[in-house]
Amino acid sequence: IEKQIAQWEAFNAKWPRLATDPYMNTSRLNLYVAAKRFDDAAKLGKSIVTRAANRNDIAGYSSVAAALTSEGALGEKSLLAIGLGAAEEAMKLDGAKAIAAAEKNLKGEKDPMGTLQLASASQAVGDKEKAKATAEKAIASIDAKNERMRNYIEDQAKKFGAEPPKEESEKNK
Repeated sequence: IEKQIAQWEAFNAKWPRLATDPYMNTSRLNLYVAAKRFDDAAKLGKSIVTRAANRNDIAGYSSVAAALTSEGALGEKSLLAIGLGAAEEAMKLDGAKAIAAAEKNLKGEKDPMGTLQLASASQAVGDKEKAKATAEKAIASIDAKNERMRNYIEDQAKKFGAEPPKEESEKNK
């Protein structure tokens, strides 16, 4: 492993622009963890995370999360903290993209399924209040004549803490 690390370091000295590429550094990060060079792994992991933040780079975050929460890093609290932080940032970024995609796919005010997908994306990023409010909008957008859709949407909306309006619940009983 040390020989491979030395080869990486020689490569990085020869090609400094590639030395900052997060995809090139993923292998080096894994080598540092395997060689138990935890200080080097922490330093490189932080560097990759900083660049990932500047680029909104889910893959960069994910590579750090995978390497620094791997079996080889077990017991190294500093690595675990960096790895978990990277995983959380990747999830937030991925969730934000999911929200944008759900909003783009929404077919107007009367799209209960699309609105429910938006509620799901909000839940995924941890915004439970928005998820509930959006699920309630999904219930409100259902065509009153479509009982099967109403039953389905109301059932799914419960996952987000939404309940059908009282008068609708009473009518359906």
